[in-house]
Amino acid sequence: MTEISLDWDRPTAMGQEGWQALLAHCPRANAFQSWSWGAATAVTHGHRNRRAVILADGRPIGLLQLSERRWLGALTFAQLIRGPLFISGAATAIATPFVLRALRRMYRPSRGRVLALTPELDDGPLADRYLREAGFIHVKTGYSSAWLDIAPNARLLRRGLRGNFRNQLSRAEEAPLTIEEGDDAVRDWLIARHAEHRHGGRYGGPAPALLRAVPLEEMRVLIARAEGMDTPVAGTLFLRHGASATYEVGWTSEAGRAHHAHNLLLWRGILMLKRDGIRRLDLGGLDEVEAGGAAHFKHGLGGEPFTLAGTYV
Repeated sequence: MTEISLDWDRPTAMGQEGWQALLAHCPRANAFQSWSWGAATAVTHGHRNRRAVILADGRPIGLLQLSERRWLGALTFAQLIRGPLFISGAATAIATPFVLRALRRMYRPSRGRVLALTPELDDGPLADRYLREAGFIHVKTGYSSAWLDIAPNARLLRRGLRGNFRNQLSRAEEAPLTIEEGDDAVRDWLIARHAEHRHGGRYGGPAPALLRAVPLEEMRVLIARAEGMDTPVAGTLFLRHGASATYEVGWTSEAGRAHHAHNLLLWRGILMLKRDGIRRLDLGGLDEVEAGGAAHFKHGLGGEPFTLAGTYV
């Protein structure tokens, strides 16, 4: 019989490098479970990070990272977003219910310890059963997005683009556009545009301060410049985590839209991520109600849609 356990001491011993190496073996890795994201959250929000390695008979098969904060010196509020993550294997089906039960034992509202859990589990009766049997209650619907497999060669990837997206990409490639990779200054400029979107209520996404706290080497930032214009006409920011990445921030001006600059930025970004060894790209959320235009645009890349189980407490 397989013995599943949570090792809360191993992450400290393995350090960031060992954590990221384990994350790279998780096929659906995300930014929330990366070491750097946890460190950025601690800096910007004053939270305490807790990390654990999930073991099967002493062998690492997964991980989880959550954040804690104290309130009034007596209550503890914890948040686990898009975890736990697992390396593919037979032990995963056994480990998932075990981890959920272990977390419920650690965080009980009756003892002043509350956990908001948004697991990396696809929405459906199996996930709901796991969570309810562990003692969690569903309070919020899940995140929807799509995973794009970028492991195939560029020719096959381009063939997989939807016709309208591919046609706009061809026009963008013929337009007077130059694509550049950004440094810290360019990253900060793009994050400022992102902040304007959030302030205007048109887009949620992560807090600008949190994005600035993530090291630039764990991002890919691209901008598009149009001939005769000093200011970029569009920009994209991808977060890298393990062998996966997330399309996190996108901004386009009227001139950028006229040239279909964002099609070109996403295509070039995908090719760059491939060279980095990234195999899967989370398209960064598909909100058909509040952001139907952006969702329609992202659908043009193809990808496999998914919806997570939601938030439980």
